[in-house]
Amino acid sequence: MSSILKTMLLILRETFDFIFPPTEDEKIIANLETQHFTNKIHIQTTGEVISLSSFRDPEMRAAIHLIKFHGNKHALKLTAALLETWLLSKPEQQYILIPLPLSNRRYRERGFNQSEQIAQVSTHKMNHVTIRTDILTRNKHTAPQSSLSKEKRIKNVSGAFSVNVDKLAPLRGTHIILFDDVVTTGATMREAKTTLFSHIHSPITCVALAH
Repeated sequence: MSSILKTMLLILRETFDFIFPPTEDEKIIANLETQHFTNKIHIQTTGEVISLSSFRDPEMRAAIHLIKFHGNKHALKLTAALLETWLLSKPEQQYILIPLPLSNRRYRERGFNQSEQIAQVSTHKMNHVTIRTDILTRNKHTAPQSSLSKEKRIKNVSGAFSVNVDKLAPLRGTHIILFDDVVTTGATMREAKTTLFSHIHSPITCVALAH
């Protein structure tokens, strides 16, 4: 790239940033690379849920916020690297990856499911992981778990999921991975796992990007 072109691109970037100043979250992750994010992997288990990193980490929190509420592509690339690294560390076998679905209302508000997008970017080069979004359905719109007490969180997600039993036959015996972006108490993930396991007795692992 010529010095003239580099200068022009720098001027364009500075002009764009002046007209549309980046948010604090965007500033935090702007110059980060995927390798930096994969170094954040710190496996923890909360109940039945494996978390790959900590939501208390400012960079992780900023990236998840940017994906969840703004569909930021750079944040998507960074966080997807964590899930990809974890999946590649698993024994070589076939997996079914099911991102936790959103309610219809939440999906209309955002226009996308952030967990599904992370899963798609993470696995696009993997032949042994298949994403399925037609197995679990979220039956009801629920309040954000972070705003509730532990007891209310359990009640909040009770009966929140249903299973498309007509789609289960090819999955029997295949290791299933339930995936979400953030886990608090794990109540939502446990409810999804219990609902799914009542219809198909396959091994099910629950994993989240951050706790």
